[in-house]
Amino acid sequence: MKIFAQTSNEPYDRHNYRLYLKNGNVLNFDNYEEAQSYWFNYSQVPDYLDLIEVLDKRKEKVKSKGFG
Repeated sequence: MKIFAQTSNEPYDRHNYRLYLKNGNVLNFDNYEEAQSYWFNYSQVPDYLDLIEVLDKRKEKVKSKGFG
């Protein structure tokens, strides 16, 4: 049996989350816990939630110090 070992204590969240509502509104979250909490809090409201889209976080572009 293989056992998973945690390799870091740093927070892991490489994604942003976009929650689409059935009325056309869109909500953005920068961590999974907030998106999940919103979804579960409103999951019983009829015709309210549509889907959650998982987005890669954009990396900051580093300005080159070389020639160019």
